Amino acid sequence: DSFAKNSFTGCPPKLDVVHRFDSHPIHKLCYHASTTTKEELRQAIAYHQSLTPVQPVQDQFGMTPFHVLLSSPTPRQDLLLVILEHYPPSVLDLKNHFCFGGKRPVDYLLSRWNIVPQDLLQTVLRAWLVSAMERRRNNIHSQLGWGLPAWKQDMQTRADAIVAEPDEDRRDRLETEALDVLQNYEKREAMSLLEMAVWKARLLSNLRLDRFNDQIVLNRKQAFQHCGADIVLECVNPFISPFWWD
Repeated sequence: DSFAKNSFTGCPPKLDVVHRFDSHPIHKLCYHASTTTKEELRQAIAYHQSLTPVQPVQDQFGMTPFHVLLSSPTPRQDLLLVILEHYPPSVLDLKNHFCFGGKRPVDYLLSRWNIVPQDLLQTVLRAWLVSAMERRRNNIHSQLGWGLPAWKQDMQTRADAIVAEPDEDRRDRLETEALDVLQNYEKREAMSLLEMAVWKARLLSNLRLDRFNDQIVLNRKQAFQHCGADIVLECVNPFISPFWWD
């Protein structure tokens, strides 16, 4: 297994490299990307996702189909698009389980910058940095996406800048900055949702009080001012986002 010899240096010795694809047919198809058809991959994913219980997306090495495809000798954009149809972009954030710290799928792509087609690079980076905002909420059965339009435009600009940067060190720096900004946006979105939840709880409390005429009911603005969201956010903030109060 040449892939194992080249890529798994430092792995725990008890992991079974020879039979690693036996229970992961999607990974196997991605590994043999040069001969895999889109329909074969689509059918394998559909079958895999129909199983009960749902099978893990990572194999014993922590590799996802994205890892395997993007580290294969012939990564193909058409197969990448098939995977993106069925897995949320958040899977692109998952790291494998190697002893030297683990890598995301995009890390494999960036390490082979000069031999990977630019359209494939752009598709992966936009899926990782931009589509994440549009699809990540699918996990909770919502098609609304999240984030302000300006945030999405910012992430798309950053993704395109990474693709256009020829210098490896500057490219690595742009990638790190983009990920930091994306995580900041996610945390800000989480804080906004928490604030709205506290406000809604205060409004529902008003409805119950109004039913029994226990006190004067606050209007929406007053409910927001007196819901205690400022206290809740200040307590939660240190655990979520160092940027929120900047």
